[in-house]
Amino acid sequence: MTAMVPLETALQRMLDDVQPLKPQSAPLMEADGCVLAKECRAKRTQPPYDVSAMDGYALHDTPRAGAELTVIGEAAAGGGFAGSVGSGEAVRIFTGAPMPPDAPHIVIQEDTRREGDRLLLGSDIGDKNHVRPAGGDFSKGDVLVSAGTRMAPQHVMLAASGNHATVSVVPKPSVLVVMNGDELAWPGKDARPDAIIASNGFALAALAKRLGAGDVEVELLKDDLSALTKTLADAKADIILTVGGASVGDYDLVRPALSNAGFSIDVPKVALRPGKPTLFGQRDGQYVLGLPGNPVSAFVSAMVFLRPLVAAIAGRPMDDPLPLEESRAAADLPTNGPRAHFMRAQKHGASGYAPVQSQDSSLMKLLASSNALLFRPANAPAITAGDPCGILRLPV
Repeated sequence: MTAMVPLETALQRMLDDVQPLKPQSAPLMEADGCVLAKECRAKRTQPPYDVSAMDGYALHDTPRAGAELTVIGEAAAGGGFAGSVGSGEAVRIFTGAPMPPDAPHIVIQEDTRREGDRLLLGSDIGDKNHVRPAGGDFSKGDVLVSAGTRMAPQHVMLAASGNHATVSVVPKPSVLVVMNGDELAWPGKDARPDAIIASNGFALAALAKRLGAGDVEVELLKDDLSALTKTLADAKADIILTVGGASVGDYDLVRPALSNAGFSIDVPKVALRPGKPTLFGQRDGQYVLGLPGNPVSAFVSAMVFLRPLVAAIAGRPMDDPLPLEESRAAADLPTNGPRAHFMRAQKHGASGYAPVQSQDSSLMKLLASSNALLFRPANAPAITAGDPCGILRLPV
């Protein structure tokens, strides 16, 4: 009989085997959420010239309260004033317009009165110049985004402003979810009375996307060793999630199919509740996470293992592969057994979290009504309400 691997050992063993994907050039529209593989430097200065920060008038002379000037033209964003500005002259200017080279001062529109070409400055014009200098944001050659940064929308904006259409990133891993079982049927179809609607794959696909995966596909197969072997052998995805058939029964075909398809199994099963049949394997830079068939078991195992797996392949290792938050138990909990236990739990106000009334791994409705998974380490002693506990928040 294959021994169960302790949870922490299984996580570490999995992550020791994982290598990030090779960097590639990605359009800015696809860069969000990816880790930058090469620093992004500005290809131009921003702003590229002195620009007006406000609507108003550009003056050659230092502004003086009550002064009267002649307006000789205008400068708009994208279209500067082509002439020269002399003493006693002003140019109507708009926000973002380039400053005329011989008119370095701005008086905002609210501090002026204009009659035709005649401009009268107010009595309280202040001393703020309202000019954004060239390079005030960054200069050509400056590092805009450092390598190793997980790109967020603000980083995409910065790269674009530095005149980059593409950036070098570690791509998001692709995922293939393979459900197998003669009893399973696609949702939305006229399933036979004894069928079970295949729900796992859709939850796992959505979770993979939430965790930062790229392309995700879902397949449904019958209990056929040849078909499952071929699907696994032909798979191109970076991560393969198998659902069901990971145990050792007569119809549990995942292990022999993985062996036939050339995968090695590094974690055969985990001391985890729910989720003992969870396995991890690899083949030439592809990784397989074999999940149990019960929907709650599959989801809990994916919450625990898929999160760090996606992160590591995408080049963003987590500080802690099991990022538990500290909370408090809102109910007494007995001594835990030899398997780490993730209990579906609901929040009870300031009291913390308490397990839902049943931990049966087939009950999806209780999972959907839960806020978090309350973690009980293997062989943990009994605790009472109010004692500290760790939780893993469920997606919202």
